Amino acid sequence: MIFERLAAVEKAAHALRRAQLTPEVRQKAVLEAHRLAGSLGMFGLAEGTQVAREIEHLLGEQAVMAPETPHRLVELSAALRKELEKGPA
Repeated sequence: MIFERLAAVEKAAHALRRAQLTPEVRQKAVLEAHRLAGSLGMFGLAEGTQVAREIEHLLGEQAVMAPETPHRLVELSAALRKELEKGPA
């Protein structure tokens, strides 16, 4: 389930990078990033929670317009995957 949520975020990141981010994909990624931020905190993954919150913020409608957002979102998605694969300490 957690990796399915991450997949929605990664899909949005790559779509934004290609300038093909639809409102539906963006909205799904925002929801999943929000859910990840909450659930990762419960598992002691504070770093993952912070990354998920930043992703959620970046996917906000105004933030998506910033020129650095696509690259940053891809970076954050990769960092979040790394945190999830590492698991709780």
